[in-house]
Amino acid sequence: MPGAAQLSSNLLTAQDLLCGLKALQALQGAPNHEPTTLVTIATITTMQSRAEAAEGRAAAAERLNAALVSQVQALTSGQDQAKQRLRQVSAERDAALAERNAAACQLQSLQQKAITSRRLFLQHIQKLKQEQLQARRSSSSSSSSSSTPAPSRCRTFQACSRPTLPWHPAAVAPAAAAATVVAAAASPMSQS
Repeated sequence: MPGAAQLSSNLLTAQDLLCGLKALQALQGAPNHEPTTLVTIATITTMQSRAEAAEGRAAAAERLNAALVSQVQALTSGQDQAKQRLRQVSAERDAALAERNAAACQLQSLQQKAITSRRLFLQHIQKLKQEQLQARRSSSSSSSSSSTPAPSRCRTFQACSRPTLPWHPAAVAPAAAAATVVAAAASPMSQS
């Protein structure tokens, strides 16, 4: 990781500067202050300032790195939670689709049963109407036949009640015989 390598390099530089600072303190305690020593002291002081700044930057970089690591972990955890939530939502969606399909099949079955029941009911009503119509026809025909007299009996009665004409051969012979009997009975009475 480039940031980690740079931090390690900055830390090594800070350690070197601390060693130089100790050397500077030792030189400041020396009795002679030659120009070369003063230049060395100024250089070491500058290096000390740079080392302190580098150490501060290193600490800030460490804090930033820790924050970035924490953010990455949070993002990773959030991503895992998002994936888990997505799987849960997908499972719930599949379950809802299955329930909807089952409800649609049940509704279709109920509609088919309702259509069949309605057709059977209409057929039963039609059958009852036909039976009622046939019953009415049978009742009307039986009542009309009972109110009309029998033609055979009427004809027989008319034939029996019709008088026999006198000129009919069947009626002439009995009449002549009866007249002869009456005349024969009356002749002795007239002689006496």
